[in-house]
Amino acid sequence: MNNWDRNLIIANIGMNERQVKFIDEIAREMRFSGGKKPSRSRILSTFIKIIMSMKVDVSRVKSEKDVEERFFQAFRTKLDLLSLDIHGGVGLLRGGTKNVRNSISKSV
Repeated sequence: MNNWDRNLIIANIGMNERQVKFIDEIAREMRFSGGKKPSRSRILSTFIKIIMSMKVDVSRVKSEKDVEERFFQAFRTKLDLLSLDIHGGVGLLRGGTKNVRNSISKSV
């Protein structure tokens, strides 16, 4: 039994068609590039795992837009930290979305 199978709680979430297509495209691209196609649940779980690793200040949030801005701010901070490379200034984020797909692949 792997970590994915332990202590699962089923949580139904609502997503619009655009969001579902986005997740399906990530899975499809992973499969056709020689990897394994993960489920939507695994992709979303990986996104949540990434978000959990960030420090997001949600104090005094009053709207969905506020939440979005706080998460974007946390992402920008995290990306700025990751792009600082002590080995000659080359950013660690070369490859763009490829790094997100690799992160998901490793968690599958």
